[in-house]
Amino acid sequence: GVLIDGSTSISPDGKYVVYTLIEAGKVSVWVRQISTGSDVQIVPPMEGGNNGTTISKDGELVYYIARTPTDPARALYQVPILGGTPKKVLDQVQGPISFSPDGTQFTFVRQFQGGEGNALMIANTDGTNDRPLVVRKGNDWFSSSGPAWSPDGNPIACAAGTDSGGTTYMTVMGYSLTEKSLKPLTSHKWSGDVRRLLWLPDGKGLVVPAQFSAQVLSRTQLYLLSQPKGEVTRITNDLNGYGNVSLGLTADGNTIVTVQSVPSIQLWTMNLGDPVSRAVQISHGEVDGSEGLDWISNDQIVFMTQTGERIDLSQVNADGSSPKRLNSESGTVLNVSVSPDRKYIFFSSTRSGTFHIWRMNADGANLKQMTTGDFPEFSPVCSPDGQWLLFLSLRSGKACLWRMPINGGDAIQVTNKESGPGVYSRDGKFIAAGYAAEEGRAGFKLGVFNADGGEPVKLINVDQANLFSGLAWSADGKSVIYVAVQNGISNLWKQPIDGGPPQQVTNFTSDEIFYFALSPDGKRLALSRGHATLDIVLIKDFH
Repeated sequence: GVLIDGSTSISPDGKYVVYTLIEAGKVSVWVRQISTGSDVQIVPPMEGGNNGTTISKDGELVYYIARTPTDPARALYQVPILGGTPKKVLDQVQGPISFSPDGTQFTFVRQFQGGEGNALMIANTDGTNDRPLVVRKGNDWFSSSGPAWSPDGNPIACAAGTDSGGTTYMTVMGYSLTEKSLKPLTSHKWSGDVRRLLWLPDGKGLVVPAQFSAQVLSRTQLYLLSQPKGEVTRITNDLNGYGNVSLGLTADGNTIVTVQSVPSIQLWTMNLGDPVSRAVQISHGEVDGSEGLDWISNDQIVFMTQTGERIDLSQVNADGSSPKRLNSESGTVLNVSVSPDRKYIFFSSTRSGTFHIWRMNADGANLKQMTTGDFPEFSPVCSPDGQWLLFLSLRSGKACLWRMPINGGDAIQVTNKESGPGVYSRDGKFIAAGYAAEEGRAGFKLGVFNADGGEPVKLINVDQANLFSGLAWSADGKSVIYVAVQNGISNLWKQPIDGGPPQQVTNFTSDEIFYFALSPDGKRLALSRGHATLDIVLIKDFH
């Protein structure tokens, strides 16, 4: 499939939109002429992704980020807007650039080698004299999604993050070139990622793409941040996502160009081992089960669904009959799971402010909050003997697995490095979970732990695995089933824990798997499957 990846920009006169396409893992850069709708490829498909585009002030050149096989750290290139020979401008540029008002310099974020923080940088437009303005390291960092140079020359705005040892948040900072100082441009904090910023041409505000939360299916919404007051209002407010990597604004400040991602995700069931031609679609919502589902019994499923701003936990029979709502949430719900005795449904919810673990009876009655405190908690799962509740918590400063007695009590840490959601083996002796043997999510492997925790007893490399979309032990306890993505298509794979080669379980030829669960008897699969349709959209009159 072909995906527009969201690296969109619009020429100052509003006549051309630049965007990137992903096909079979390669990225190409295109220009669309708005009046005719015709598309021209200006950079042929390349390996390794692109990370944002910027059009020069005079509208003649497109600047883009590319990773080449010889240069994994990413570099900045330029190409004429109607096509030509690309030219390398500068090495070690992680994300899109922003030009000074007179067009003689640009600003960008550079990641230091060896992980020692990153810096807000400036350089001359020809790539010479690149120098840091301000460095953030340790628990503070700059987003590399793209700073924005103010139209009157001061300040340079950049999204920045802070991890205060429990709560991670992002905000928008401004670096004053005259005072040589960095200060917040707003008191607003986002718990999710803040992406590329754009100034309005009159300097009275910024367009800020931000995720509502770090966990929710990356649904980026657009906000308007006023200056100098720092007030934040929503521009978009829906189930779609906007401006995944990048967005653009016309010179008159009246039109935003962005990529809109419209989700279409439904529940499917099938027998484990059947060909996928026998999988049956059993729901018809927009994001059914995308953040979590589980089996209440061998023929009933509980799942999260959303209509407008309302999020529900619902149940449905495995053949799609008798759907019913169990409860409605004012906040966000993630990671549903059912206790082994099928009495309780556990989930993570923001109904008390922060994400915490809650439980209710299988019929939706008797809601009870299980965890409290300042730190977000996710992915609850019950041990097979019904004694323990395992969950992910940020209370140690990073996402690790913890467990607590099922009826409440003190929690005990299970893993000591960044981990993904855990799942117990059927005999309760082991836990499988994604595990960062080295720091950072890039190093995630499949870890197998003793049920009481400690270092992993097995650590297995799993290619292209998404260890956050559900995990399950096979009925014989010898393998762990997980989601792997190849060329944008998801399938389930089975990894023997003795370290043998993985085996493919499903052979879907389209769509992504957002979440899956195995039935209690190990014979049936429930899958949340679908895709997001990506399209270039223009948003007018937004302020």
